[in-house]
Amino acid sequence: MGSKSSISQLAPQIAAMRRCTWALQALPLLFAAWSTLPYVQSANIHVKLRRAHHQSSKHHNLEAVADTFALSESSSTESSTIDLVGLGLTSWSDIESNVTDQTEILNASHNLIQDVSGTNLSSATDLVSIDLSSNNLTSVVGVIFPSNLTTLDLSNNSIKSFEVRETDFTLLSNLSGFKMDNLEQSDCPTSSASTETIGNVQICVVSDYVFQTAYFRTKSAWQAGKGVIYLSVIVSALISLWFLALLVGHTIKRKQNSAKDLEQRDTMETSYSTQSRNWSLSKQEDLPGDVRFDPEFTSLRIDPSDVMQVRTLAHGGFAMTSLVHLGDKQAVMKKVAMHAQGQDRDQMLAFMDEIRVCAKLDHPKVMGFLGIMWASPSDLAAIVEYVPHGSLNLFLKEKKSARKSSRSQFTWMQSTKEWPSKISLALQISEALVYLQSFSPPVIHGHLKAECVLLGSSWEVKLSGLGYKLDTSSFSGEDRVWVAPEVLASGQFDEKSDIYSFGVVLSELDCCKPPVSHRASRRQSVESGILPKPKFCDDCPPEILQIAQSCLEDDGGGRPTAMELYYSLRQLQRQSEAERRASTNK
Repeated sequence: MGSKSSISQLAPQIAAMRRCTWALQALPLLFAAWSTLPYVQSANIHVKLRRAHHQSSKHHNLEAVADTFALSESSSTESSTIDLVGLGLTSWSDIESNVTDQTEILNASHNLIQDVSGTNLSSATDLVSIDLSSNNLTSVVGVIFPSNLTTLDLSNNSIKSFEVRETDFTLLSNLSGFKMDNLEQSDCPTSSASTETIGNVQICVVSDYVFQTAYFRTKSAWQAGKGVIYLSVIVSALISLWFLALLVGHTIKRKQNSAKDLEQRDTMETSYSTQSRNWSLSKQEDLPGDVRFDPEFTSLRIDPSDVMQVRTLAHGGFAMTSLVHLGDKQAVMKKVAMHAQGQDRDQMLAFMDEIRVCAKLDHPKVMGFLGIMWASPSDLAAIVEYVPHGSLNLFLKEKKSARKSSRSQFTWMQSTKEWPSKISLALQISEALVYLQSFSPPVIHGHLKAECVLLGSSWEVKLSGLGYKLDTSSFSGEDRVWVAPEVLASGQFDEKSDIYSFGVVLSELDCCKPPVSHRASRRQSVESGILPKPKFCDDCPPEILQIAQSCLEDDGGGRPTAMELYYSLRQLQRQSEAERRASTNK
């Protein structure tokens, strides 16, 4: 009776195991059905094409049209030109499906196409010409154009709405051939869009992130899900059945085990859990002061799903810098990854030190820190504000080149509509130094040079490069020109060493070039151990030269403080403005 009772108790589990076996035997049939889907979809495409043509107002030979599309579909990887002129087509999706990465010319003019929204031609990298003239288009929205497009013909349509992303507006602005009837738009499909003009066409332009969110994020997810839904069901069923089988087997085994076996297994599980916990703690101890586990950084954590990468700006051995979208704003992401346990540990720790410094800074003249992000224990990223006009170093190179042909009006005291004066930039840099030196202890930059001064959308200064390790061994030979003599001698940085570097930056501003003009001269100076004082141009205002020379004193004690610098430059700027107003009133 006891054995019969045990068997009856196990009956549900045995039945479940049989159902698992039947389901597993049915899997080959399910996969066979899955493998036929592409052929069914292909057949549906041709049926749709024939229906579209049958419903058109033009009376072409139906079989000829079907043959044209079948030939185009079968040879799409070989043909570089798709000619679909005057076939009475109404569906853009049937045309788009024939475009491949080898298509160069697409001519679908003189058809009945009304809607091209949601079109993504970014993969058609060889496509240079698109002709959709003489169709029934009423809008061009949610379209991603091929990156190498040179000609676009949208003439003879009834387009009332035209909206593109910023990237494609730049592309369309540079086309060698762009045909379209006059268009004026009073309202844009997207509320955040701005209106720009190309010839006689007014176009609504939105940021790449807003465009992607509005037109492609939901659609892409749906299309991807639609393509794999059958496989997902099969895999989910397989996993569920496998888990059920394990559960049933585990239940049977537990009933068969003695109390002693159970106690022994529980002891082993407890031991394994303790070992795993200790291993995790040792991993965390490898990175002391990990910002990812610091409660102070909880509010600064950014969800990876909120960040969309646009393009890579720079890539080094262990770090990558990218332009990203954070919400509807552009930002810059610096990401560091440890490729293996213990590998790149020093770089990761240095990066965390950099983050700690930047996270506590909040000033309009210092590049803004937005937060941190990570997707796994081996990576970490910092998100900072995007500064569109790049570095002061590159700006000075442009001004130097322009001045040779008398096109530049970049002077010390006179601002223009295009850019600020030199003294305005110097004043803003000194303001950033005042802020850094207001901390106790002061925040030392240690690497101040024009390359670390970024320029915002209104040419405002944004000081970057903060938080790096203060170590003279990290300087290249040419970098030492910006370093104070006492730092080179002792390796000790302080706020007065930043003042010396500021004096070198004044030289860069004055002459629009590096502090020692020729690369060979700089290399020879470094090799000889004699670092020359930065040079200034002959037309440098004497007041500026005096301020610079005080910053470049060999004795750090003789250099001004950041506040004294700011005061001197501000007084000089006000004096110049007063003199200019007086001369204007005469």
